[in-house]
Amino acid sequence: MSKQNKLVLIVSVGLLTTIISFIVSYRIEQKRVQIIFEKAAVERTALIIQSIEMTELVTESMRNLFLVTEDISYPNFQKFINSFNKKMIGIQSLEWVPRIKHSDKENFITQAKNTLSIDYKILELNADHNLISANEREEYFPVYYLEPIKGNEESLGFDLASNKERNAALKNSAEKNRFVASERIILVQGEKNEIGIRLFEPVIRNLSESETENKKLENLIGFVGGVFKPEKIVENSISVLQKTDIDIYLLDESAPKENQLLYFHKSRFSQNNEQTNFDEAEIKFHQKIQYGGRTWSITCIPTQNFFDVNEAYIPHLISLIFFFLTAFFSFYYFRHSQEKERIKNIVEKRTKELNESKQRLDLAINVAELGLWDWNIKTGNLYNNEKFATMLEFKENDIEPFFENWKKLIHPDDEDEVLDILNQHLEGYTPNFSAELRLGTKSGNWKWIQTLGKVVERNENGKPERAIGINIDITERKYIQQKLIKYSQKLEKQNIEKSKIFSIISHDLKSPLVAINGFSELLVTDIDTLDLSEIKKYCIYIYQSSTSLNSILEGLAEWGRLQLGQITFSPKSYQLNKQIEKVINQEKINALNKEIEIQNNFNGNFKIFADEIMIETCMRNLLSNAIKFTPHKGKIYINAEMKDDKIVTFSVTDTGVGIPESNLKNMFKDSYHISTNGTSGEKGTGLGLGICKEFVERNGGKIWVESIENFGTTFYFTLRTEDSLDYFRNL
Repeated sequence: MSKQNKLVLIVSVGLLTTIISFIVSYRIEQKRVQIIFEKAAVERTALIIQSIEMTELVTESMRNLFLVTEDISYPNFQKFINSFNKKMIGIQSLEWVPRIKHSDKENFITQAKNTLSIDYKILELNADHNLISANEREEYFPVYYLEPIKGNEESLGFDLASNKERNAALKNSAEKNRFVASERIILVQGEKNEIGIRLFEPVIRNLSESETENKKLENLIGFVGGVFKPEKIVENSISVLQKTDIDIYLLDESAPKENQLLYFHKSRFSQNNEQTNFDEAEIKFHQKIQYGGRTWSITCIPTQNFFDVNEAYIPHLISLIFFFLTAFFSFYYFRHSQEKERIKNIVEKRTKELNESKQRLDLAINVAELGLWDWNIKTGNLYNNEKFATMLEFKENDIEPFFENWKKLIHPDDEDEVLDILNQHLEGYTPNFSAELRLGTKSGNWKWIQTLGKVVERNENGKPERAIGINIDITERKYIQQKLIKYSQKLEKQNIEKSKIFSIISHDLKSPLVAINGFSELLVTDIDTLDLSEIKKYCIYIYQSSTSLNSILEGLAEWGRLQLGQITFSPKSYQLNKQIEKVINQEKINALNKEIEIQNNFNGNFKIFADEIMIETCMRNLLSNAIKFTPHKGKIYINAEMKDDKIVTFSVTDTGVGIPESNLKNMFKDSYHISTNGTSGEKGTGLGLGICKEFVERNGGKIWVESIENFGTTFYFTLRTEDSLDYFRNL
């Protein structure tokens, strides 16, 4: 093959690999952005609904006040309303609207003037939307008590029955004896043409269920209610949240089309308008609510800027990774070797520093405050200076000066070894005495002490008579050594994990890519000579290889999230049988392709307590493996049994190829990795069982396998029921 053809081949494979990886990662990224939007939309919708429902609660409280109290004074009304100040989000005013017959009109006006100390009149709106004196009619429903008055002065005395929309809401509320909201109206108070919603709830005293409709209306003494502005409801509700580029539409779907829009919250950089067609939006969140006998809806639509802000470059990054895969491998092994050398240098440096420190301590023994000891071997007297006593939290005279008392301080696990080292030196086999041991402190703890010494006097027969030495507190040094050991073990585990992932990338990803490349080249070079069945066959091979590649990438992504700790643990109580049925349905197509029968032998109806997503992942992995290693027309059995009230054992049994006995004991070890093709050539990452083990143990269970080669395999894992909540509380 010429250099030019090799270059074309490399570019073709690189482009095909990049396109496939970009498409897969781009779809995943789209799903991530949609989840972010739905979370933000749900938060905003919940707060708006909470504020809207609060207006009904306030109105119901006012109604109860007028039902239980015969005569409510205006000061008492004000005091009652002020108790709701913190809950009156978006409410323009709260009102008491009495029912006034024409014959009582003048007396009522006189009373209102005295009560409110204003020139009170009963008013109505003319055609020009100006307030004028109300025309005569049989009865009036004027606004009497009003809170707050400031900013709502024009509403005082306004006859609600004089307006078509308000009168319709009044009648609806009285006839049905319930809380009613009006269509959107132009407010009397506030800025001109400002939109609001009026709320009504009838006050009917001495009401019984047996009374006729007319009798109920005769007992009607008035209405409690108020006015709120949809704009304030929406804006005040979402003000506690961080601003984001989401448009919000509040609609009254019970109103005519032209009057449905109650408020449109337009976000920054929004290009939408009040007439936006929701059906055209690719992504939206829609929530209906029943309010005051009407159907309202809240619709959230993200702007283009929302997508721009939450855009990630993962698809592009994955594409670049495939282009620079060879360079990456070289860089990794170079860094790996460099890192190993760096760790070696650190260990050597720390060891050298410890040795130098020991030498300096020996040289400084006469000037430094070290634990000095002097042992008269003949008499058994053992002198220790004050520093040695303070090392062990004693005072100088607390430790009696005898060798036997020093022996009592030695940790039982260290005593035999230390005395053996000491005896070898006393008998002349070693030039010095050096030992590291644990000595008990006054508080009952243990300290690591390094004791160094030497026999300085012997008699004419060579028997030791006197020895001198020092004690050094090496507790901190021991702690550092333990940390270095743990750090080295951690690095070794990381290297194993890195080797595992690169083994998968270099081997398991290579096979489908080679297949895609090979059959693509056949199509490119021989397409003119191939018949339709051959072209279809090659396309099927390319599709199967692409599907295998996608499955491997998804497995790597899930394993990567597990290693990075990005999978949260959220246990809850749920029905096990529904989850088993769901997993079977997910894998049913793969089983049908191989004519494999899946038998669900579980007929129980109990709940388990676990992280539903983690357990579903385990079940899906085990069932997928069973399908993968079971030949055509084989069988798979699924079961779950409760051994006691707290433990459930789940199992997946297949009639597949089985697992060699030599591999069984290593199946769940971190350092073990093997990716085996299925009975139909299916590919995998070999990471599934590791993920299952991590998830099962995180949920307080254990996992194991039983298999006979060429006969089949059964995987088991245990789960905990609702009765084992104490286990999770103690984690």
